[in-house]
Amino acid sequence: MWKNKRIQAVVYEFADDWGIDRTLLKESVINYSTQHKDVVPYIDDIIKSLNYLEAKKPTQGGQLMHTMQLTGLLPSWLAEVKGTYQ
Repeated sequence: MWKNKRIQAVVYEFADDWGIDRTLLKESVINYSTQHKDVVPYIDDIIKSLNYLEAKKPTQGGQLMHTMQLTGLLPSWLAEVKGTYQ
């Protein structure tokens, strides 16, 4: 129970920082497999949901740079979250 609440809090914080849909990111965490570390579930939908203007921590350089950094960061972030709370 506590683990699910903690995962949700971590997911929501990351989603809000980057301006992406919380529900999609949570589903991505649930479906992420450490056996396929570079595969991000729902990556296309997550990127489509990105709202640069609503990101709490927007990347310098505009939306394209923000999207590129998010895409590069997601696999390692998912691995860390899954490893910490599995």
